[in-house]
Amino acid sequence: MARREYYVSTGYDAEQSLAGFFPVEGGTIVVYMSHVFTEQVAGTGGSLKRSIGSHVMAEQMKEIFETGRKKIER
Repeated sequence: MARREYYVSTGYDAEQSLAGFFPVEGGTIVVYMSHVFTEQVAGTGGSLKRSIGSHVMAEQMKEIFETGRKKIER
């Protein structure tokens, strides 16, 4: 599965996501990759802001997948 968005809003300029679902014994392995580009965090401290944003996004995605996994296991 793949998705691309360009010139989305003032929040970010472009986004690309790729996901794969692979059946394995006892379940499914989910592989997910996302990249967001924005000029909103350029300049002084931009690198730190992007690093923090990446960490926050990773934690949110982990929660989303864990919630989905728990719902499927019921």
